[in-house]
Amino acid sequence: MPRSASYDDLLKDMLKDEERALAYLNAALDEQDPRIFLIALRNVTLAQGGIATVAARSGLNRESLYRALSEKGNPSVQTLAAVLEALGARLGVAGIRRPAARVPLGSFTAMSNVRPVFSWPDIPAVSALTLMAA
Repeated sequence: MPRSASYDDLLKDMLKDEERALAYLNAALDEQDPRIFLIALRNVTLAQGGIATVAARSGLNRESLYRALSEKGNPSVQTLAAVLEALGARLGVAGIRRPAARVPLGSFTAMSNVRPVFSWPDIPAVSALTLMAA
């Protein structure tokens, strides 16, 4: 009867491949919880030679890297950049698409010390003073 491998062993084997490791890290970044990325980074680090190897390649202290990648870790951007560089990756920033802000018809701002400004979509804003003068 064939012996089955554990999930951790299969994951470690998969993450030895750099492309899969990068896709795994990017997928973790898409999650809402930042701890998921930290877990993914720890898994990739273990698969790519272990904490000691990545610490040596990154120039970080091994104990510091253990702490940074622990469950309670809170690595700095500098630490993340060093670890990712040792893994052949880097941090990046990408734009996100947000839906255009919708302005309800007839909306205006009224504060006690500011005269209201009335605005409608596609029509220039008109102040209350301009309306009173007309």
